[in-house]
Amino acid sequence: MGSPTVTPAATTTYSVVGTDGNGCTGTATVDVTVNAAPVVTASASPAIICEGTSSVLTGGGAVTYAWDPGALVGSPTVTPMVTTTYSVTGTDANGCTGTATVDVIVNPAPILVATATPASTCTQTVVTPSASGAPTIVWTGGVTNNVPFIATATSIYTVTGTSGLGCDATTTILVTVNPMSGVLAPATTVQSQDHGDDFNVNYYDGSCDLIATVDDGAGGNILGLTTSTVTVDPGFGVHNGQPFVRRWYQITPTNNGSADVILYINQSDFDNYNLGVALPYLPLPTTGNNADPNISNIRITKNSDAGLGNSPVVITPSVNWNGTYWELSFNTPSFSQFRVHSVNPGNVPLPATVTNFSGVKLESTDKLSWTTSSEQNNAFFNLQHSTDGSHFTTLAKVNSKAPNGTSVTTLNYSSINSKPSLGHNYYRLQQVDMDGKVSVHAQIVDLIWGATGSTVSIYPNPTTDILNIDLYAVNDQNTTVKLLDMSGRVIKQIQAKSAVGMNNIKLSMGEIASGVYTIQVYENNTLSHTSKVKKND
Repeated sequence: MGSPTVTPAATTTYSVVGTDGNGCTGTATVDVTVNAAPVVTASASPAIICEGTSSVLTGGGAVTYAWDPGALVGSPTVTPMVTTTYSVTGTDANGCTGTATVDVIVNPAPILVATATPASTCTQTVVTPSASGAPTIVWTGGVTNNVPFIATATSIYTVTGTSGLGCDATTTILVTVNPMSGVLAPATTVQSQDHGDDFNVNYYDGSCDLIATVDDGAGGNILGLTTSTVTVDPGFGVHNGQPFVRRWYQITPTNNGSADVILYINQSDFDNYNLGVALPYLPLPTTGNNADPNISNIRITKNSDAGLGNSPVVITPSVNWNGTYWELSFNTPSFSQFRVHSVNPGNVPLPATVTNFSGVKLESTDKLSWTTSSEQNNAFFNLQHSTDGSHFTTLAKVNSKAPNGTSVTTLNYSSINSKPSLGHNYYRLQQVDMDGKVSVHAQIVDLIWGATGSTVSIYPNPTTDILNIDLYAVNDQNTTVKLLDMSGRVIKQIQAKSAVGMNNIKLSMGEIASGVYTIQVYENNTLSHTSKVKKND
């Protein structure tokens, strides 16, 4: 009766009977058309995101769409910080509506903690980067997590950590590199650094005043944590009548072995020494000048850690005046104490002056050769061998060729090691004079044997372009040479057929950026040789 409200579920025809005031009736009909509600869908792309990234919401089955939360319309881009359920209302052309929901799952970004130790340092010193908080961590600037590197300039490094769910987080670390002061440490100073393979490291005091420089070379003994100490006494010292310079050094690595060293001396240190020198001991340089005639008098004695007079090895360094202080460069067979002094009493020449010491790998043996330019009172040489560069044993005794141990002409010597060890074979010369006094030649020769019996030589190192790989194969074989960057990525690879005997493989590095790389040699798919190479511009 009246004007009812109806809610038909489908299109329906309604009939009405109307009665007027006279009691007369009439009828009529009306159709109520019912349109079906749209079937609305909701999707998110992607449906799983990382914190701080976005997803696009898309509705289907209607003409227009309204989303909540956020009162969004259309196909909005959303960036929720936590997992969120989005609801969409879709309206079709008939004005009918339908709803749907979709979840956007948000995975958290990793929380990174990154440091560089030390964060402020001096040029050409060791810094260790460290970051945690994610299973995968990548540093920019060629730096590897927890692997020490040499810092040469102030730099900002970006650290990216990736979680197991694939989400990233980044942070930055500033490493401040202060220039060297230009002077030497004025007082007794100690510094320790983690010395990696082929690290050429400067040691300083807290003001970046220089102590010493140590370079252990590529592919050899890795020194590890190394402590360099310079002691500056009030004045020159004396041992058994021999004066020595007031500035002296002790260098102690975790893994003792050979390395190239530069010790630094002020002219004032030499001046102080010369106050106490008297014949038969000769003076050290009196002027800061590379033409000073007393440069040839400079010697360095390496004593064991027990101190003066213990296992002395006398070294003749290369000497340079750089305009501010003296640089004394040499190769040491091992580390302990180093003291600078003048040539032995009366300027008597050393028993033997070795001008060349070298080695080559033959088919199954190592051949060592050396040359003397002069000998005096020389009895014999001991060719000594080591597998760690620190502990040497005598392989062969080679008598002097000089008549009565004395000669001023060039004499050539050689000796064979018929059973070289796998890996590194270090060789040095020990000289014994007629009176039984012993000295050790400072140069160390390192010959490396591969696991299959083949021998590999890589040269020149450093290189500016072509790197030669000489390989002696004991059988016909497939040889693969890989060049890897410091992250372990293979950036170049060469495959070759190697015949029995000596083979040469050339690797072009002219287009490769300067830096330190790893060479791997595989023989019949078995790794037989690994070493570091340096590319220079």
